[in-house]
Amino acid sequence: TYTMKVRRSAILLPPLLSLHAHQTCASCICEDPRALWCDEFSDWNEQQWSHDLGGGGWGNYESQIYNRENSPIVDGELRIHATKGLDENYYSSRIQTKGKVEFLYVKLEASIKVTNLEGGLWPAFWMLGANFGDIGWPFCGEIDIMELGSAEAIAKGQVHELVLAAMHWNATLDGDHVYEYSGNTTPAMVQEFHSYGLDWTPETISMDVDGRELFSRNITGLDQFHKPFFVLLNMAVGGLFTGIAQPTTAGGAMIVDWIRAYDNGSGSRVTVDQTPFNYSNGDCIDSSASMTLLAMVPIAFSAIVACIFLP
Repeated sequence: TYTMKVRRSAILLPPLLSLHAHQTCASCICEDPRALWCDEFSDWNEQQWSHDLGGGGWGNYESQIYNRENSPIVDGELRIHATKGLDENYYSSRIQTKGKVEFLYVKLEASIKVTNLEGGLWPAFWMLGANFGDIGWPFCGEIDIMELGSAEAIAKGQVHELVLAAMHWNATLDGDHVYEYSGNTTPAMVQEFHSYGLDWTPETISMDVDGRELFSRNITGLDQFHKPFFVLLNMAVGGLFTGIAQPTTAGGAMIVDWIRAYDNGSGSRVTVDQTPFNYSNGDCIDSSASMTLLAMVPIAFSAIVACIFLP
């Protein structure tokens, strides 16, 4: 287990419903009665996801240019590819639910497989505070559920085994940045699907891989983590996290089979602004209006540095 706490200065600015419907919906195959929301990636859903586009380093000296073409849906999977073009530029994709789907106090899981981590690849499953556009980072808070390909992993010869999770926030009004991270080693992190999870309650945030804890922290008094967040999925190339300024990778993929949010009995909430379906107690719900889903079933669960720019 690896644990670290760092303090650094950085500022970047830029009808409650209980729903029940029974309808066949190809994108909703999760039958767990605790399910609040899911995407099984049967097709691209523009009403739940948006693409971040462009290059410029993304605040971390990353090498890739994000586009839409490198994230196709194939055979029920989201496949984010990092590739090197004939122009010698790296291309990849980053998608997020900003302004469309927001989460608070939930159990969130995704089934993810990566095909390669050599040469500077940096796949991530993470979250930012929904108020990012208003107050910027790190004031909005950041939750990193899964990051692979770290400089630490490379230095230890564990690039295919060490997975990290982290939290970032501001400690003072002037933007003093604090982050904490820890991780664990798991064999065969490439070429196999693994379940990466977040269990977020009003008291604690914890992350795991295949049920093995990666990170846990008490969030009492941390106001940033008592507000809604949105989800991001991406494959970066190079950058501060990897410690690689000039990537040598031939490319790789981050493959997402599904992502699901569950009630963890702590007042779980998923807000869907513009989606034709969502989940409540396992039922597929067709909706054209904005709504907030609040968990009704009290089921309990047991319980480096990234400077991010978004458009």
